[in-house]
Amino acid sequence: MESVGPDDSELFKPDFDLIPIKSGDYIEIGVLAPGLPAGTEFHLDYYALPDRFFDLGGSTSLSGNGKFSLEVPLTWNDDLQLPISIIFPDGSSTVENLHVDVTPANFAGNHDVTYTDTTLTAGDTTTITPTTTDLPANTTITLVENTNLNDAHTTGWTIDTTPHGQLTVTAPITATTGIELTLLVAYPDGTEEETTAIINTTPANFAGNHDVTYTDTTLTAGDTTTITPTTTDLPANTTITLVENTNLNDAHTTGWTIDTTPHGQLTVTAPITAGKIQLSVLISYADGTSEVTSVNIEALPKPVVEEPKDDDKDHPQPAPKPSGSSFGSS
Repeated sequence: MESVGPDDSELFKPDFDLIPIKSGDYIEIGVLAPGLPAGTEFHLDYYALPDRFFDLGGSTSLSGNGKFSLEVPLTWNDDLQLPISIIFPDGSSTVENLHVDVTPANFAGNHDVTYTDTTLTAGDTTTITPTTTDLPANTTITLVENTNLNDAHTTGWTIDTTPHGQLTVTAPITATTGIELTLLVAYPDGTEEETTAIINTTPANFAGNHDVTYTDTTLTAGDTTTITPTTTDLPANTTITLVENTNLNDAHTTGWTIDTTPHGQLTVTAPITAGKIQLSVLISYADGTSEVTSVNIEALPKPVVEEPKDDDKDHPQPAPKPSGSSFGSS
């Protein structure tokens, strides 16, 4: 009786190497298990892979001659075990597992998104961009809704952002302190990180940067004049009002009339009697600062007008001669 030797599946033991790969990468292998008899066929059980692997964009292929390719989804972080059927030329077969060691991409751990601290003057607008520019495609950066952001909006800050994390920030004119914003960096591999953007503020200090004055003014008692500030480049929404004090009360009591516009133009009528007044004017700026300046006004006496002299009284003229007479006649 002729003895039967071992079949190919007993003689050949495929040795699949462990395949290391990172999430989001692609690998291609020419022959999975070299050294097997010619005509050996390979078949992959695709149903052994989770549906989620394909739903996330993963793919794999195995040709009959052992050429293998694998693309791991960017958001896939689990190792893979692929059952592969090997059919030898003698018809014997075996099933061996191909092990794939998947290393998560971990974009959040491999990138560091930061913003440089920024300072702007109250009332101004600035644009701030992340210092990191080599972020993976499809990374998004959004503002985190928290107490800091709500407080900023409540106090008049406006903040706009693009999906790439560029911030356009306008400080309110009354700002005296800065803000700290939190941003969420979401990477396409599913990892996330938070970062902060600090915006410092320099107060506008309009009162310290402007000097409103009035030129000393004289007018004739009983007359009216208009007085305007010497400074014309005041910030928008600046208002100028008379200060209610003893000087103003005394002026009203002695017959002065004073009217003012929100821009500080004074219309003053002096009483019929001469005199001086000093008015205090409050300049209120849109940034909340203010200053007081003075207006000095003097009413001069009216000039005395003398009556013209009567020459006929001071120098009498000779009486006219009688009509028809002549000198020396008898």
